[in-house]
Amino acid sequence: MQTRLLDRIKITAHWRFEAFRPDPLTGLLTPLWDHEFDNLVVDEGRNSLLGNTFDAVPGSVAWHVGLIGANTGTVAITSAAAAITGTSTSFQATDVGSDVIIVGAGAAGLDLITTILSRSTTTAAVANANAGTTQTVAAYAIEPRPLDVMATKSFNELTAYSEANRQTWTKNGAPSAGAMSNSASKARFTINANNTRIFGGFLSSNNTKGGTTGLLFGGGLFSVGSKLLQSSELLDVQIDLSITASS
Repeated sequence: MQTRLLDRIKITAHWRFEAFRPDPLTGLLTPLWDHEFDNLVVDEGRNSLLGNTFDAVPGSVAWHVGLIGANTGTVAITSAAAAITGTSTSFQATDVGSDVIIVGAGAAGLDLITTILSRSTTTAAVANANAGTTQTVAAYAIEPRPLDVMATKSFNELTAYSEANRQTWTKNGAPSAGAMSNSASKARFTINANNTRIFGGFLSSNNTKGGTTGLLFGGGLFSVGSKLLQSSELLDVQIDLSITASS
């Protein structure tokens, strides 16, 4: 009997964020922190890949990097408990299993980094881990939902940077060995407000800062919690895209 192999593919968007403080006199950059993570490719992003390859969608789509800020509203959570009570939040059933960051609710006042265990209303959910610190009015972020599109995305875009547009993902060149990257020309953001809290990033076909049109490829949250940057500090973003096959 002939053995048949079933090919499967895995789509990965690997993000690397690097933060710097420029010296006001010399312009030399002092590294502040860096972080890497893999993000969710939403349904619209996968459909775009199929459309560009097998359908009639033009294949020359330009992509642009955006930053994720805090979700709408605030949350409260008590130390040694997992119940999340929201104010002006919009928790959905599709948030169950998604990553969530609650600022200051972890051990010793660090961010609580966990997932959503359950959701009962738009203002009531349960985390998969207990809080280490009580917070009554905390900023938070939940990772993008699989069905998110730009017009109705569940996350909020952070726009506290000097550049007029989302920064272009400038590819190094044509795909090679199933991979592409912007490592030679990273997307750079110049932060223009103190205590700017960043939760992650997303990739869209529209470069309009704060825009709600275009395609959404995907996005994700930092796996180490939110990060603070001050005015004039810089954030470089590298995204490595790859498609790998396995039998």
